[in-house]
Amino acid sequence: MKKLIKIVVPALFLLISCQPEVIEKEVEVEKKSEGEGSASPKYGLISIKTSLPNDNGADIKLTNDSAPVNVKITGPDSIEKVMWKKGSKGIGVKPVSFFADSNSHQLLLDSNSSGTFTVTENGWYDIVAQDIAGRYEWEQVEVKTIDKTPLNEISNFSAICENGCIILSWTNPLDEGQYDSPLNKLKFKYIYDNNEMDSDNGIITVGSGEQLVSIPIAAGKNENSIMYVLAKTIDGVGNESNGTSIQTLCSETIYTTLESIAEKLNNMTYNGKVVVSGAYNETLLKNIKNSLHSRNIKLILDLSGISEMDVVPSNCFENCECLMEVILPDSIIRIGDSAFSGCTSLNKINIPQGVTDIGGSSFYGCKSLTSVNLPDTITSIAIAAFSHCSNIKQINIPLRLTIINQRVFEYCFAPNVELTIPRSVKTVDIKAFISNIGLKLVFEDTESIWYRDDSYTQERNIYVGPMNGENAMLPMNSLYGLSVYYIVNDE
Repeated sequence: MKKLIKIVVPALFLLISCQPEVIEKEVEVEKKSEGEGSASPKYGLISIKTSLPNDNGADIKLTNDSAPVNVKITGPDSIEKVMWKKGSKGIGVKPVSFFADSNSHQLLLDSNSSGTFTVTENGWYDIVAQDIAGRYEWEQVEVKTIDKTPLNEISNFSAICENGCIILSWTNPLDEGQYDSPLNKLKFKYIYDNNEMDSDNGIITVGSGEQLVSIPIAAGKNENSIMYVLAKTIDGVGNESNGTSIQTLCSETIYTTLESIAEKLNNMTYNGKVVVSGAYNETLLKNIKNSLHSRNIKLILDLSGISEMDVVPSNCFENCECLMEVILPDSIIRIGDSAFSGCTSLNKINIPQGVTDIGGSSFYGCKSLTSVNLPDTITSIAIAAFSHCSNIKQINIPLRLTIINQRVFEYCFAPNVELTIPRSVKTVDIKAFISNIGLKLVFEDTESIWYRDDSYTQERNIYVGPMNGENAMLPMNSLYGLSVYYIVNDE
């Protein structure tokens, strides 16, 4: 059996609470009394019946925003007033105070003593009716048909402009069994020369796994403009995700050698893609930075054709704000300190399989990055590697990583991101995750949890363990303000 333990870490203390497993969502309306929603009147004279429209047993209509509740009231005398409000299961009400409650809502009845009220969230609702003789009745109804399940985003999203089309590729999230209304569509919007356009009818039906689609570009557009593309996942009842965005360039590709690239870049006055080939030379590669500083262009830089290149040198592209995308050779095994620090326009980079080390501050301040795929060959990520990226929505922790160093993910994530910490991680160092709004950390395969508070210093630690027979150490100030979830095995 598994249970979920949540540790919320405010500025000065830890609050530990336990929660059961998530209960599967139901899709029906249940009533307090048996039968077709008939109440048992307190005085045997007033009856309240409730129902949902289109409620035909198993065939119940789901909605993503609201649900109507039909009410039918019968009695020997005219009904004077009916009111409803959000309640709690099995807890009765006092009619006088119920009618006076500012949270109660009046329900207007038609000539057949019927009415409908609409709710926007699941839960129990109280209904109280009173007739002109002062008799009253109370009934409860539970609404379970509103589906507001947060949707997963697509991953591996890329976009290129080619032959008058935007070529989009992505991988759909796995959603089998996750939703009552499975993810089945994507909606694309793209902005080109300040014009916002939809894909065909705004909606594209998708399958599973890797996907590819081509969207024609309107004629007469500037080929050197930047294209922004937003993709939102949609489920069967209309829930939409926040969306995943990317930007690309629509321009011709320039091919050059490492020896000639500086001259080519110095002569560029427009956005474009540059493909570089030739034997690796650190001095020539670093000279690229001098050609890119303070340039009012946007650039995709493809270095995959450079041979024998096994490292991105330290400070190689530091503060190259014009870089939108960098394609690295598969031969890379290390990314040096501050290699891409300050590349504020960088929204996409491949980190090849085989990379083992990511240097300190290597991606510091890359605020346009939203998704990073770290290969499991990585064994070291140095201090502040992704600090101040600020907008990352998706990143993975490599399975061979044993320590998350100081400030590695400081002010790194977009709000409300969930990150899984694999069992290989034994230590999370000081301020590793500090200044991330709503970040949710999930630690794998932990059997027990405890923490030690030595003093109000940086020596305060949370201990998580045993993990593969060893303890994991987490300084408390690495987690200030976060919701930290540990999956615990309870045999």
